Amino acid sequence: MRFLFIILALMSFSLSFAQAQTSEDKPVAAALDGATEPDPNHVVASVNGEDITYLEVTLAYQNLPKQYQRLPISAIEDQLVGRLIEQKVLIGLAKESGLDKSETFRAQLAYLHDSLLEQVYMADLYDSSITEDDISKAYDSHIAELGAQEETSARHILVKEEEEAKAIIVALAKGGDFVALAKEKSTGPTGPNGGDLGYFKKEQMVKPFADAAFALEPGAFTKEPVKTQFGWHVILAEDRRAVPPPSLETVQESLIRDLQKALLDAKLDAAVGDADVKMYPISQK
Repeated sequence: MRFLFIILALMSFSLSFAQAQTSEDKPVAAALDGATEPDPNHVVASVNGEDITYLEVTLAYQNLPKQYQRLPISAIEDQLVGRLIEQKVLIGLAKESGLDKSETFRAQLAYLHDSLLEQVYMADLYDSSITEDDISKAYDSHIAELGAQEETSARHILVKEEEEAKAIIVALAKGGDFVALAKEKSTGPTGPNGGDLGYFKKEQMVKPFADAAFALEPGAFTKEPVKTQFGWHVILAEDRRAVPPPSLETVQESLIRDLQKALLDAKLDAAVGDADVKMYPISQK
């Protein structure tokens, strides 16, 4: 378990290191407060003659949980240097005990080396292959696939039995007040509010309910009860409106992830197909 913990910790560090490299193999600026960032090779401390550079401080900062990265690096530089000093001391103790020469450590190191190289390769592949024009085209395609979007506002009355729902529909047909009936009869959480659901898109509701609600013209109510896993519904449509498409900014990260996945899948399909791959039984029985 100890070695598994070490692997996970080192993998987290290695991934942060990969993310800290640009396509030009320079560290990403980590100073968030607008100050000039020190030279990455600037020595900030030494432990038993081994230097600690500002680049290591930057990498330690980028390996912190996201909530700590909201602080500018300048606000926690001293703590980061202190942590790196402790790390160097512990590494020295590990070397004194010979752990750096153990078979387990060497296997872990080889795995982390390969994992880091994989991450750096993918980062370089994405940076060199995905352009702003690709993102723009992906956005246009996404909007076209969405098509015209609508949302409706509705109220509903939820009851347990179909016969009770039918009786409510009869009462509404005779001029009954939907809001009053919802407050009196509905078992759902919106009952005290007159069954008000506000505006919603079709995909936000379970299918039988959504189909019935969007089939209604504003001002109309369902003439038959609608069954879902929650019970029986009587639905009143109140309004319908067009929904503007999402902006590029709101979907850009998702589009980039999709482009990256498609690019990597294509690269892997070709490379694995050309590779000389042999597989052997895992079990040695």
